[in-house]
Amino acid sequence: MEIQNLGPDDFALAQVDAVEAVHIGRGWSASEVVPGIEMRWRQGSNLFGLLMPLDRLIAQAGELEGVAFYLRLAVYEPHGEVPDGTRLWFEDLPSAPY
Repeated sequence: MEIQNLGPDDFALAQVDAVEAVHIGRGWSASEVVPGIEMRWRQGSNLFGLLMPLDRLIAQAGELEGVAFYLRLAVYEPHGEVPDGTRLWFEDLPSAPY
């Protein structure tokens, strides 16, 4: 996916609300936590979020250096409409090179 497919209006409507380092639980045990990322953004009135373990984020981005590109792409690529007041959460990068 290339960012050049996005028009100027796509960039004007996208806004990152927050990016945080978090601990994400795996399984039922509190001892099974891994470092992760939580990112919340909006495109106009549509709210989106990404919550995923850091190791999976790096793997899906192809390498650590690719993470920033794919986070930016997640914010700016169109995701469609969501009901007002709700946030659509992703657990994977929408355009990752799987």
